[in-house]
Amino acid sequence: MTARLSRRSLLLTAALVPVVGCATDAPDRAPAAGSSATPGPGTPSPVSPRNLAALEREYGARLGVFAVDTGTGATVVHRADERFALCSTFKTLAAAAVLDRRPGARLDERISYGTADLVPYSPVTEKHTGQGMTLRELCDAAVRYSDNTAGNLLLRDIGGPRGLTAYARRLGDRVTRLDHTEPELNSNPPGDPRDTTTPRAIAA
Repeated sequence: MTARLSRRSLLLTAALVPVVGCATDAPDRAPAAGSSATPGPGTPSPVSPRNLAALEREYGARLGVFAVDTGTGATVVHRADERFALCSTFKTLAAAAVLDRRPGARLDERISYGTADLVPYSPVTEKHTGQGMTLRELCDAAVRYSDNTAGNLLLRDIGGPRGLTAYARRLGDRVTRLDHTEPELNSNPPGDPRDTTTPRAIAA
């Protein structure tokens, strides 16, 4: 495995906590035909598509899941090939792209920004507008605290939304795409492929 892929795999574990960004309202939509749970030998899955479908009905939402038990190989799959808004999960991939292109000490490069660069929900970056932050610190703020300005500054370093999409393509992901920055990327009308991914693609 290359260093690039190992870095991406490491960072994407953080993205698997929410699994795929944002749930969307779809109270009357039936579960996808491809929903399945594949337990490992002798290992029943604690979560099934039936449970997930019940949650969808209860909360009037659409859930996308592609979860893998790395110990047994068991999987839980639900709407795995349907598109969902990336929302804040893009930050993990953006941090991976920065790590890929800036190894070692280059992560200590300080990035300057001002109050005009701040967007809503920036609990870390709003405290450092005077002195800026290093790329290492921005990666941490984006991934651990979901700091929106940190996410935008990482995007700026890799060439914007197009740069992130290009990075996904280099990794073999033909599905994930980013078209906007925070907070505009969170506006995702039904059927609009912009700023979306699928559970299977983001977990690969």
